[in-house]
Amino acid sequence: MGNIAGPLVGVAILGCLASACGARSALVAEGAAANDAGGAERSDVTGDSGRGGTAGSGPSGGSGGSGGADQRQLKSSKLDLLLVVDNSRSMGEKQALLRASAATLISRLTNPRCVDAQGRPATDQPATSGQSCPAGSTREMAPVTDMHIGMVTSSLGGHGADSCSPQLPTNDPSEDDRGELVTRGAASTYLNRGYLVWDPEQKAAPSGQANAGALAADVAALIAGAGEVGCDFEATLEAWYRFLIDPEPPEGVSVQNGSAVLQGVNQRLLTQRSQFLRPDSAVLIVMLSDENDCSIIDGGISRIAAQAMQGENSFYLPRATSACAGDPNGPCCRSCNAIEDAPPPGCSPTAVDRNCQTPHDQSTDPLNLRCWEQKRRFGFDFLNPIERYVRGLTSPTVPNRSGVMVQNPLFADLSGGGAPPRHPSLISVAGIVGVPWQDLAQDPRDLGELRYMTAAQIGSNDRWLVMIGDPGRERPPRDPLMRESIDPRTGTHPITDEPVQPPTATSALANSINGHEWEPENRADLQFACIFPLLSPIECGSTTGCDCSEYDGPRNKPLCQAPDGSYGTTQYHAQAYPGLRQLELLSKLGKSSIVASICARNPGDRSREDYAYVPAVSAMTERLKDVIE
Repeated sequence: MGNIAGPLVGVAILGCLASACGARSALVAEGAAANDAGGAERSDVTGDSGRGGTAGSGPSGGSGGSGGADQRQLKSSKLDLLLVVDNSRSMGEKQALLRASAATLISRLTNPRCVDAQGRPATDQPATSGQSCPAGSTREMAPVTDMHIGMVTSSLGGHGADSCSPQLPTNDPSEDDRGELVTRGAASTYLNRGYLVWDPEQKAAPSGQANAGALAADVAALIAGAGEVGCDFEATLEAWYRFLIDPEPPEGVSVQNGSAVLQGVNQRLLTQRSQFLRPDSAVLIVMLSDENDCSIIDGGISRIAAQAMQGENSFYLPRATSACAGDPNGPCCRSCNAIEDAPPPGCSPTAVDRNCQTPHDQSTDPLNLRCWEQKRRFGFDFLNPIERYVRGLTSPTVPNRSGVMVQNPLFADLSGGGAPPRHPSLISVAGIVGVPWQDLAQDPRDLGELRYMTAAQIGSNDRWLVMIGDPGRERPPRDPLMRESIDPRTGTHPITDEPVQPPTATSALANSINGHEWEPENRADLQFACIFPLLSPIECGSTTGCDCSEYDGPRNKPLCQAPDGSYGTTQYHAQAYPGLRQLELLSKLGKSSIVASICARNPGDRSREDYAYVPAVSAMTERLKDVIE
């Protein structure tokens, strides 16, 4: 396989890492520590004593929670809210909906609604949080009177690869935001620290914002600064982990003998973290992304998952052995580039494996799909395991860059004042991601208020099995629209009983959830989980992130299908892909998780309860009522 020599010689030991063969080459020693740290996370997520512990019972139940044996729910009067915004192409319309929801978010947090016993809003709403609710109603949650709000993006660069490297003149600086707070184009932040401060009681020194309307405008400005020219390898999970938890966030990365080596520690990020994160606050992480997570492991050879070129030629990853198609987790599944004295017992040598005889090319390894089904296609998983993020949100210790367990910054007093560490029950995670809202709605037939299920309701109604299946057992989601696939899918939606529609469907809404299947050009894209109408059709051309910049008739992309059934270069709908890794994490967090769809049911009518991402805001307040005092 001549396309992996030279500067990418590190690929030669790929299979050794994947197949657990004998002594590792010295070539790997410099960069493999990060890959090894992933193994530490896989092996013992629940083994720490104290505040750590089992984070949830998985897709079938979702009944777990943070805190191990200590299942108390603590409360705080402070809230540290971190927005994690996907800033890749095609996110413009979704960011706009989040901005449009900012006023509702801030209003519901600072002046919570008065609701009746069924959770319905009272007719008369008080103008301020200091006013009493009308008779027969109470506040949906305690008002937040001390809040920090910051934003990071999903762009963490190429991890040593040429893709998303701002050092290359063809790439944009926003392709690597380094996990730091992002304020591009935003209103001024508190003391220029990169985050906003809500301080209506004027207790901070100097005092923070006391006008809720101004705060909402500042939040919208923060979101606008994300942009949509970031890295297309969306590290949605690693972005918040980098900012809140990583004990040694890297300053940079170099490539030595084909292996990525992390350089230095990002002191600017550590300073931002210590200022933003209070030891006794409740923490809410809100993820907004229309694609599956692609959190590539930092260090070692995992960088090649984002490598585009080798010299003047395109770079393609080695294939996986044929066993990977049937059992990606089995011992015979490994890279065709494996270096091994002998194959695992019962497995064929890679030299005679039928799948290893033909290298990948553009049709089988498009760069845009490098994060899709890695183990099956390449025999190796380049992504951080979900257990890394479960541990980060629940355990007092996490692995550092060398794999040594150290104190988790999320459960520490970063100010050095000696305050007790945060209890895990104060941490909540919301995902506004690629999943049909019908999979989450308490009543999909209610066309007024869209109310999402709580984590407990999702578990008791087996909706995790609908959305993500059982990843550990390679069981696909029951919802066919949540199955990642290049090829058109078939089946019936388990909630609405609607059949999946073929690419030949004559209407963009032949299926009310994702329109219909389509034929991705050069097999370089996936089918959609859901679509939703744009407020105004976009005439494509040079428009950033536009999905219909070329004639889409041959591909039958529903986003580009006019009401009369014809196709062209006008985009009428926006889309989302299955957000399986984000959902898998949320399935393991028990009651602290909040799940919402990025496909807005109502993107235009502000008078309705289901406008934009207001249903997601309502789901957040439902969770925060147990957290804020």
